[in-house]
Amino acid sequence: MKTMSLAVVAVAALALAGCGSNTAEPSATTTTTTTTTSTPAASSSASSPEMMSAQPVAGPHNGDDAMFAQMMIVHHQGALDMSKLAPTRADSDEVKALATRIEKAQQPEIDQMTSWLRSWNEPLEAGHGAHDMPGMDINGQTQEEVNKKLAALKGTDFDRYYLESMIAHHEGALVMAKDEIAKGESPDAKKLSEEIVSSQATEIAEMKKMLAAL
Repeated sequence: MKTMSLAVVAVAALALAGCGSNTAEPSATTTTTTTTTSTPAASSSASSPEMMSAQPVAGPHNGDDAMFAQMMIVHHQGALDMSKLAPTRADSDEVKALATRIEKAQQPEIDQMTSWLRSWNEPLEAGHGAHDMPGMDINGQTQEEVNKKLAALKGTDFDRYYLESMIAHHEGALVMAKDEIAKGESPDAKKLSEEIVSSQATEIAEMKKMLAAL
């Protein structure tokens, strides 16, 4: 009996030792699992939907689209520079109103084309030689020459030269826009070009009537 009691005690001790080793292993496993699950949480925050949606999305385009946007921004800015002189120098209320309309229409288009170039990873400015492309001159003069002459005029003289210059300026825009329609790839740029052709052709007809009435 004594021998059997000792055997029972020995078996019980071994069972307790086995249980102790089993309870230690899960705790180590739990610690490892906690450590490994922290890494995916950090990486997922770096590619959250909010951050991904903030990235610009580039649409299809070609070199003609980029050149159109680069040069039309410059061309539009020239129209804005001319029109900003009208409130203090023009005599005709019609000329002043036209200048205001041109500013309100073309500044948003500048902003739009600038955003395209950035999304396309294209430079905001074209090379120097691009300024000699068709549509950029104004009755054989540069934008700077026209601005300088306009700044020296007032009254009816300003109105006449502004209208003459802006008609030629708009005609240049039509050349550039039609070229984009024929050669461009970007649907957005081609759509804007069609809008420019429509709106500026209408303004050319309006300015010719205003000029004839002076």
